[in-house]
Amino acid sequence: MASLKKPFAAYESTFGIVLYALSIVFLSRFTRFSYLPFITVYLGALGAYFIILKKLPTLSRKKLLVLLFFGLVSRLLSIFQEPLLSGDLYRCLWEGIVTLHGKNPYLISPADPELENLRPVWHHLINHAEYPALYPPLTTLFNTLVAFIKPTPHFYKGCLTLVDLSLTLVIGLRLTSLKKPRRFLFLYFLHPLPIIEISGNGHHEALVLLAIMTAFYLLDQDKLSAAAAWFSAAVLSKYFFLILISEFRNWRTLLILLVFSLSLFAPFYSTQGNIFFSLGAYLEHWEFNASLYRLGTLLITDHGYLRLLLVSGYLFFWFYINLRVELPDHQRSVILLTGLLLISPTVHPWYGLWLLPFLVFYQYRAGLLFISLLPLSYIVLEGFQASGIWRENYWITTLIYSPLAFDLGRKIQKRCYAR
Repeated sequence: MASLKKPFAAYESTFGIVLYALSIVFLSRFTRFSYLPFITVYLGALGAYFIILKKLPTLSRKKLLVLLFFGLVSRLLSIFQEPLLSGDLYRCLWEGIVTLHGKNPYLISPADPELENLRPVWHHLINHAEYPALYPPLTTLFNTLVAFIKPTPHFYKGCLTLVDLSLTLVIGLRLTSLKKPRRFLFLYFLHPLPIIEISGNGHHEALVLLAIMTAFYLLDQDKLSAAAAWFSAAVLSKYFFLILISEFRNWRTLLILLVFSLSLFAPFYSTQGNIFFSLGAYLEHWEFNASLYRLGTLLITDHGYLRLLLVSGYLFFWFYINLRVELPDHQRSVILLTGLLLISPTVHPWYGLWLLPFLVFYQYRAGLLFISLLPLSYIVLEGFQASGIWRENYWITTLIYSPLAFDLGRKIQKRCYAR
């Protein structure tokens, strides 16, 4: 057996690179969604990714350049693929078009006949068309800028891919400033999730992640005002990143966040309606692929009360982690974001991107495996396409959250033995 292992070990990295390249090419060439082919190829790419990570410290400069090439090409190929797993980018583009024509996307839904003359050919692909804009104003302004230049899905994904590549550059710069090996950036750059969800499906998570990573990079350099500004940009791209405000503990942060918020919300404010209507509906009604929330529904029938209970529990957890526990900044960010995903009633696969760049700096294996399994939840699309019924597979949900559950159980067991 030992004699067989040695030749395989010698070619393991080459095998991983070839498998990765083939899997990513197949992923980018799908023209329609079918769960079994998708998940087979995705798991192939994921397996190759973990093989590459295992061999990463020993890879030659030549192989690293090959991996950079494949990471770049896989993104470029995905730009020209039709979004198969989510239609959110159509909503984002539409909201940019509406804003560009002087209308308020936070008050007028895509289904409103008032804007029928603005509808592009892909308008029917907008999901939840009865709801107006949900995303924060900086995202809306980004959407407007893209719509001004060229309001097409492929161009929108191309712009997000440029943002994603900029994010990779910032991760590399931060690794250098922290005196960590720059090859760790492959933990983010080669993961299939950003390729599928940013370049493939056109999710704007790249925008918020570039802002938050730049904020942390500037914080490392003690540029507090600039860090606070970029942190504010992150929050105004995705509200949930407000939970990381504890990492930017100075008076500038609150002041700059307040000024940015007033400035960016001002053009959309109106006395004629509630610009947070869709956000409220999302927080009150949306649910998918949840863990603690799903378990809670087995015990508590009032789901509104359950959501309030989970938020209250998270606030207690947030104060405990920030005030009572001494942790490195990278670890604290990972714990806070993981906790948020655990209490959330809605955890789409692209939400895993929130955690991925932070895992470059604090390598939490259970967290990495958890977010890597999130695309398994796309099994819901197969039944939805066939019958129009949105029915989750709770066995898949259990599998997705099992790495976090096992890790928590292991830590509890270790603490009990320590006593």
